[in-house]
Amino acid sequence: MAVALPSAPAGAATRASGGIILFYKYHPLSDNRSIVDMYRGALERFCASLNLKGRILVGCSEHRSEGINGTLSGTRPNLEVFVRAFTETDSDRDNSIGTNNPAEPAHPSKSAQTTALARFQSDCREFYRAAGCPPLQMKESEFKWSKVDETKPGEHQEQQQLFPDLNIKIVKELIGTGGVLSSIHIDQLHEGYLTPREWHERIARLNATKRESKNGSDNVDQSDNSNDTILIDCRNTKEYAIGNFAGSIDPQTTTFNQFPKWVDEHKHKLRNKSVLMYCTGGIRCEKASAYVRHAMGTAVKEVRHLQGGIHKYLEEFGSDNPTYTESSTAEEGVSSSSSSSSLWRGKNFVFDGRGAHGPASDGTSKNGKQSNPAASASTTVGTCRYCKSPYDSFDPHCVCTVCKEPILVCKSCQACSANRAGNAGESSNGSGEGCDAAAATASQLQQPQHELRRRREYHCEAHRHLEECYFTNLEGFSPAELSEQLEQLETLIQEIAVGKKFKQRRKTLAKQCSRVRAKLAEQMDGEHANGGDSGGIELELKCRNCGQVGCSGKCWGFHGLKRKRILEERDNGATQLPHTSPPQNPTAKRSCAKTNRHNEKLKERKELQKQKQVEDWISLGLTLGPKAGRDPATGLRVPKPCVRVLETNTKGKWCGKALLKVLQTEFPNSFQQQPSTSITESDRESQLDAILRTLFEKGLIRVNGNPIRNMDEANSYKLKNMDVIDRIVYWHEPPIHLPTESIEVRKIPIPMECFPPSSGMSKTASTSDYGVSEFDRHIYVCNKPSTVPVHPAGPYLSNSLTLLVEAQEGLPPKTLIPCHRIDRATSGVTICCADPRVARVVQTTISGRSRVQKEYLARVGGRFPANNTEDDNLPASVSPGELARWKWIGGNQPTSGGSSKSGDFLQVDAPIETVDPLNGIRRIASTGKASTSQFRLLEYDSESNTSILACVPVTGRSHQLRVHLQWLGHSIVDDVQYGGGTSPGSAASLISRLDPSAGIHRVLDNLREDTSPGAGAPAPVRTSLGVTDEQSKAARDVCPTTDTHTGGRGPSGTFSPAQLLQGGHAICLHAHRYALSFGKGSGNTGRVDGETGNTKENNDGGEETFHRIELEVDLPPWASHLTKDCIP
Repeated sequence: MAVALPSAPAGAATRASGGIILFYKYHPLSDNRSIVDMYRGALERFCASLNLKGRILVGCSEHRSEGINGTLSGTRPNLEVFVRAFTETDSDRDNSIGTNNPAEPAHPSKSAQTTALARFQSDCREFYRAAGCPPLQMKESEFKWSKVDETKPGEHQEQQQLFPDLNIKIVKELIGTGGVLSSIHIDQLHEGYLTPREWHERIARLNATKRESKNGSDNVDQSDNSNDTILIDCRNTKEYAIGNFAGSIDPQTTTFNQFPKWVDEHKHKLRNKSVLMYCTGGIRCEKASAYVRHAMGTAVKEVRHLQGGIHKYLEEFGSDNPTYTESSTAEEGVSSSSSSSSLWRGKNFVFDGRGAHGPASDGTSKNGKQSNPAASASTTVGTCRYCKSPYDSFDPHCVCTVCKEPILVCKSCQACSANRAGNAGESSNGSGEGCDAAAATASQLQQPQHELRRRREYHCEAHRHLEECYFTNLEGFSPAELSEQLEQLETLIQEIAVGKKFKQRRKTLAKQCSRVRAKLAEQMDGEHANGGDSGGIELELKCRNCGQVGCSGKCWGFHGLKRKRILEERDNGATQLPHTSPPQNPTAKRSCAKTNRHNEKLKERKELQKQKQVEDWISLGLTLGPKAGRDPATGLRVPKPCVRVLETNTKGKWCGKALLKVLQTEFPNSFQQQPSTSITESDRESQLDAILRTLFEKGLIRVNGNPIRNMDEANSYKLKNMDVIDRIVYWHEPPIHLPTESIEVRKIPIPMECFPPSSGMSKTASTSDYGVSEFDRHIYVCNKPSTVPVHPAGPYLSNSLTLLVEAQEGLPPKTLIPCHRIDRATSGVTICCADPRVARVVQTTISGRSRVQKEYLARVGGRFPANNTEDDNLPASVSPGELARWKWIGGNQPTSGGSSKSGDFLQVDAPIETVDPLNGIRRIASTGKASTSQFRLLEYDSESNTSILACVPVTGRSHQLRVHLQWLGHSIVDDVQYGGGTSPGSAASLISRLDPSAGIHRVLDNLREDTSPGAGAPAPVRTSLGVTDEQSKAARDVCPTTDTHTGGRGPSGTFSPAQLLQGGHAICLHAHRYALSFGKGSGNTGRVDGETGNTKENNDGGEETFHRIELEVDLPPWASHLTKDCIP
């Protein structure tokens, strides 16, 4: 039986006119972009064949998919065919298309519709098979319909179209949040719905209770929880401004990614409340309600949202005849009319050419005649930004000149602004025309002459303070007026000169200052003889989008394609129209040249600093290979101590602060010992002051090379921009363990085809004309040992992987660039590059998770389940509060040889956040970032009761494998930070079994060798350039590593137990294999062998091409007995 097509609801499209549909569906598709592109292409062909226009977003990111979200316009018969494609079942697909009236011809013909529908359904079946996902089926009620009036006589069709074209694209999120809501899994959606009628009844009860409570009625039903209900509008402020439900809260957001922050800041107001939420079509409030449940847990009574959004509500309760009147205040909601009366106030903002749909409320009726002002005001929620009269239509050219956000400016105020633009040189007195409300507020018309030159430039509420000084069009301003604007802008910049949160504001104001200065210089050069006097000449405003004079503003987005066409012409180097070509500005050219020179000087200075630092490291003996300082018996490596200078540039937030305060708050751990359990906070502060006092007296802390001699001087000195703070120290490094005298390193060349043209690495005339040398195109694959950090950081410099490999491979210091990082306690694959351009390409490939496959090996405690028959000891598949969840997924994971190994992987989805930045500790939390890991059992050892797992970090969060395994109850062996115990033959036991204090003894041996060689005469200490012998001796005297100054604690007072290899320094986690896929094109697919570097071609006939490089290092000792057959 054929599926009945949706009948035209109240306010829906009819056959006599066009229509528009809104729809969305959160549905798992595929996280493979190339597979999802099959679906996108099918949608595009289907919509094009039906002559539909609009926007459809298909959600697909590296580790999840979300579904579809779209708005389409076209004729009703064609829209019905589109709806049928998603609503009919397999048993309906042999029936005819709809129940169209035979008296009305369909366009396109039924046969064309049938062909298009059949092809789309065939394409979808092919996609579902490739993606391995269930078909995307929707209910008829999930489509929101609207009627679109036919083009009015005498009006151009382009002015009436809802969308200028069809645009279907793949996005990471259906509602863009920049990843803020990535912790919300698709399984957490699809709940908390209220149908439009249920919503209507809840809101009516809520309003009635509020009204009776306000009137002091004794008949309030105390059992009704309406007093504990909060109504939240999930839309942006501009949408709320023209229409809302009475009593709802406006979170004051300009983008949806700000909503989670609002929830986090208002949790105390949501606690023990029933939360009701709504948005335009339902897609935002469905995800927002899931976030509130996710963040609040059981702290809220319930979280519900309007199914289908405002659009669906207005279909059922009608938007053309709202019964809300001014007799019902915002607090009261609605009058005591019938229960079927609409509770919606104003217009519903929509993202198409209409801008909004609802009753006419701008002073004109639908037939274009003047309507009753009183009746218009009764249905209008919005108000004009300037005269505050009722108005709720966003005009395309009425946008904030600073942030480009739409502003409500009534027609009368727009006329006033236009008149001001045309009479810029005339007096503002005696203006007999203008808006009625503005006339009532005469003070707004008594403007200074420079304010009358706005020429239809507007400022939103957030930028009201810039009304006197920020203008896009600077034509017509005199030098005095421009100077006044510049002075105001510079004053505003000074007020926000410090603080990261003001960074974007400073950038915006500084850019405007540059524009004003350029205009001033242009006038001073005499390029415009009448630059300061408009003399009544009308100054037309250029469109903010296309740059053309006289444009209505409807040239962008869903209004039109003119801006898109102009940008394409510019990108293609096409000839531009004379009025869109920017004039050549000599002042701007000089400013650009000055900026380039400044950047070149900064680059030269950084290069000189790098060269000086490298020379200093070499002179101090900190750039030697792995053999230097390594004890052959224990494998412990400790470089010789030396005296060096540590320096830092003053940050913006330090400017104006006392030096002493900055040292106490920003660097407390740089001066103090490792914390003792017996010391109190006050004792720590006293100890820090005593250490600083000693350092000042010894002259070991300097600013710009000048010693600070006492605490008073440090407290009185206020830091300034570009100040350099340095400290002279007696430098020691904690030990690391190197199993062998060399580190395993393999150099693999990357084919030139892997580099995009924009990288500057493309091949030109011949093989010898590469952008860089053959050597620079190599990537260095290092097998990093446990205990070794990837790059210099904290107390590690000479004992870092990059410096050790550079010395071993004969590279200059600071040459290798790490393309990723793994934990110091972890071993395995670490990828570095010698050329920054190569590093950028590799880093981009690794950050795009669809182009990288990672495989780790881990040894965990207990017997890890092999399949779903052995998971009884795991935690609940969904944790309390739904923070974490696990599930079994199929095997058939690809191996390096191209074959597949069957087996079940346990997938964990749990958001992770950092709770202790100082020690780098993470945990599962609702406010964390989405993290996904997969685990598979390789081997179980009953003797040690440990399991070896294959681990796949789908996302790239720090410590995610360690945190997820801890939650599963199978912590990694030796991972004391996350609950792991020790085991014979583990990574840490192979080191610490020599002697628990071996690391301390190795540091002390170095001290003794340095201070008392042979007969006891002090050995010459290697010292940085510019450090005197007196300063060197003072640095050694106050060194906290010596027994004298640590109360006998020695190195344990300077370094942590993990740094001294006494626990937590090495864990059984090994990065075994990485596979990188470079490039995209057509033809064959090349695979670069990790052993030989040779490219192997794979011709699969596909359109996408990747050069695949597989990188693998040797197995760790605790897994060396495994064979390749058991590793997927």
